Amino acid sequence: MPFAPVFSITSKIATSLMRIEAARQAVQDLPITPAMLSTLRETARLYSTHYSTMIEGNRLTQEQVSGVIGEKRHFPGRERDEKEVLGYYAALEKAEQIAAAGGRSRKEDAEVCSRFGVRGVV
Repeated sequence: MPFAPVFSITSKIATSLMRIEAARQAVQDLPITPAMLSTLRETARLYSTHYSTMIEGNRLTQEQVSGVIGEKRHFPGRERDEKEVLGYYAALEKAEQIAAAGGRSRKEDAEVCSRFGVRGVV
């Protein structure tokens, strides 16, 4: 029996869908340069590092995470947090390298990423 959801598309929903499609098309048509793409990737890595380590109890702020990674800043009493951030960031970089090399993840690759993520923390 095929899935047959019960709904109706109102004029408000249709208008919203058209606005979403117009916005999607506008973004799709933007020229994305390699430099811009690199900046977007770096920003995503920094935010991922901050929020993923914050979930685990890391006390560094987003600004501090950026400082630890980009400027090699240090925060007294937060050495463990700094190491965790650096390890997580290195694991993200390694994961990107693995993906760029064909996207196949081997057991050894997973072990390397795991070691990066816990180096100096445990």
